[in-house]
Amino acid sequence: MYRFHAPRLTRGWQIAAALMLALAAACGDGPTGGSGPRPGPQKPVPQDTTPVVASVELDPGSLDLLVAGTRGMLAIVRSQRGDMITGRMLQWTSSDSSVARVDINGNVTALKLGTSVITATLDGRQGQATIRVVPPPPPAPVAHVTITGGGGPNLGPGETRELGVVLHAANGSQLMGRVVTWSSSDSSVARVSQNGLVAGLRGGTATISATSEGVTGTVTFIIPEWLVFDLDSVGPQPLPRVVAFTADTTSRTEHGMVVRERRVRMTFGRLWLSTIDWRYRQRYDLQTWQREITHAGGNTITGTETLVSTDVIRDEGLATEYDPWVGSPIYTSTTYEGHTFRMGLSRPGNLTIHQSIPGTTYGQFTLYFSR
Repeated sequence: MYRFHAPRLTRGWQIAAALMLALAAACGDGPTGGSGPRPGPQKPVPQDTTPVVASVELDPGSLDLLVAGTRGMLAIVRSQRGDMITGRMLQWTSSDSSVARVDINGNVTALKLGTSVITATLDGRQGQATIRVVPPPPPAPVAHVTITGGGGPNLGPGETRELGVVLHAANGSQLMGRVVTWSSSDSSVARVSQNGLVAGLRGGTATISATSEGVTGTVTFIIPEWLVFDLDSVGPQPLPRVVAFTADTTSRTEHGMVVRERRVRMTFGRLWLSTIDWRYRQRYDLQTWQREITHAGGNTITGTETLVSTDVIRDEGLATEYDPWVGSPIYTSTTYEGHTFRMGLSRPGNLTIHQSIPGTTYGQFTLYFSR
């Protein structure tokens, strides 16, 4: 009798058949004919879209700062594709916070001389920058010295001027806080204090110098050897002033008398006072005018006044030895920085002298001079 033998399944086919039977049972199509609910659509699993940090770079990579200087650092964060990543909080640290500190926003402040490395970290990636805290550059040297406040080259004895100084670097910028030394080329003519106050002493020329860091500015003053005063008035009367009057009545006739009047008028006066020694010079111009007045028969006829002569009187000598000089002295003494000098001013710009006109018998007058 012939027997039918079912084909023998391999191990793979056995597993596949078992899976098909299990699937049929789950769908209700199994041998029992049962039925059950069918599953709905599957929900997608959420994916992490945060870009992966690939690099952190700081800009600038190195920086020099002065003590107390500040600078904000820029952190550039990139993904694996090279895209910039923004909106992430980085961690900032300093390798030596006594030299330079950094805050949570990447702002660096220099504290003392030295070097510190600033590090920014995000997701294990780091960027670094080297901070060097350096001393300030040396100040610019003085290149130009300019003296101000001179007020012109002429300076009288006893007169003072307050000078100033302006210092500039080679690039034209003004410099402050530098040491300035003042000096005079001839301190017997003009002296200067270390505050820049200059005073005229006697006749001559003196150059005042202001020096800073080996650079010098100068200004020259000329002190006149003679102070010149012009005569303004003799007593209360301005020039010309009558200083002498005579009337000659010796010319007589049987019908009358002729009177010859002579008036001596001072028309000019000038006084020079030495600023070097005690010497003086003076000059006066005297004009003699004459007129005749005839008295005859009860009538008076006055003639025209005519100029008879002009005399120029010159005189010079030592003021201390000239006896007619009385009243206010020509010179007053003033001490400036240990040096005593004389100036011919009883008050600024004016001089009053009581004297007789030299070489004449005229009376004594009060003479008023001005510079």
